[in-house]
Amino acid sequence: MQFLSKSFVANALGVYFCNDVNFVTDCAHWTNLVSGNCYTLDAEHQNALSSFGPDAGTGCSLYDDYHCADSPCTNLENPGSTDLSHLPPGGGPTYSCNDQINSFKCHSV
Repeated sequence: MQFLSKSFVANALGVYFCNDVNFVTDCAHWTNLVSGNCYTLDAEHQNALSSFGPDAGTGCSLYDDYHCADSPCTNLENPGSTDLSHLPPGGGPTYSCNDQINSFKCHSV
């Protein structure tokens, strides 16, 4: 039997996202993400996400562009958001990232 080292498990990054609120409809779980890399959503999920949840120990920045180049729409840590239409950006007023996300990058938290 092989065991994973604690450092490997701590650095394993993943996200779960869906096209509808409350994590239903057209969901995907992407795992083994590399910290700091930009990931562009597949065509099925571009401009369609309504819920996004980083796995435990993962924090992510979500972007409306395709290359993580603009300012992020929001930053989320586990458990994420069941409804991207109601997010407080960095303590500011509530606004919407709903159906606007096209790319994201994550890191360990």
